Amino acid sequence: MTPPDGGEPDSAPASVPAVLEEAMSARRVVRLRYVDADGTETERDVEPVAFTAVSLRWYLIGWCRLRNGARVFRIDRIRRAALLDERAPERGFDEMSPPPTDYVIRPLELV
Repeated sequence: MTPPDGGEPDSAPASVPAVLEEAMSARRVVRLRYVDADGTETERDVEPVAFTAVSLRWYLIGWCRLRNGARVFRIDRIRRAALLDERAPERGFDEMSPPPTDYVIRPLELV
């Protein structure tokens, strides 16, 4: 889309939350650029499973292919997210290791 001032088209990538929402609803693998608590940045492919909130922060729960296991990603630490063409396999919490005890996971209820 060309801006009203006639400048260069807006080529900004979609926002991280929008991409994650699409990945979840379409059940597609998402490639994340993630910065952990120590400041280490990694790129990883994640199969999204659920969203949760703890202490006013949002998290993505997913199967991390880099670590070959379930992981919890703080949304504000995801620097970039891109949908992949690959459909994510169906995963349930029963095949994932249990989340830390201070996490509360509830099903999403839309009203």
